[in-house]
Amino acid sequence: MSNFTTNESALNSLIALLGERKEQPNDSELEARFYEQVIIYLLSDRSDHWWCDPSVAPIARESLWFFSLPEHENILQYKKKLSTQLQKCIHCVQEYHSSKKIVRQT
Repeated sequence: MSNFTTNESALNSLIALLGERKEQPNDSELEARFYEQVIIYLLSDRSDHWWCDPSVAPIARESLWFFSLPEHENILQYKKKLSTQLQKCIHCVQEYHSSKKIVRQT
């Protein structure tokens, strides 16, 4: 299986989990599984443009929740990778700020 297919499959699984999570907002096990998969995906080498890639942006938007968690190794890695992306891509910066506004409204 090609790397693109693997990446696409992982992203499709995350999008499906996001849909399930929205349909079942009180399912804490589903929520935990979703966020576990989000951090794995975002910390992988699969995507370096979380915010300006429209297929990854909904997942990136949900990842803002990580800022409310106590810091541990994965959260620190997430913040470091996010910072690096925002330093390199103006489109990611714009979408990141738009996403923050969307999250605040919900």
